[in-house]
Amino acid sequence: DHVDELFASDMMTEVIRGLAEADPDRVVLFDGSPLLATTEASVLARKMGQTVVVVEAGKTPQDAVTQALSQLEDCANVSLVLNKTTGKDAGGYSYGYGYGYGDSDAARAQKGEGAE
Repeated sequence: DHVDELFASDMMTEVIRGLAEADPDRVVLFDGSPLLATTEASVLARKMGQTVVVVEAGKTPQDAVTQALSQLEDCANVSLVLNKTTGKDAGGYSYGYGYGYGDSDAARAQKGEGAE
């Protein structure tokens, strides 16, 4: 794919480096396509200093989040943003150690809940 080649190129690395060095206080955002829809986003993420994955509350399945994060394992700084949340959604998500998503068996046991 030509876009993958462009994002992975030395020229792209130089453009990103130039933007970062021109003003150290500058934040440059690259808005990529959905991570699981194409390969471009994961290629671009490897060039970034930080990657933010947006997760839609109540819609994005947990396994999709896990699969997306597995594509970013070699990225230095990965964060998640839970988008479109409501009061009931806010308590339904928790993050464990590392890239864990959802309540672990240990966390459920501490809450007095059984493992599923």
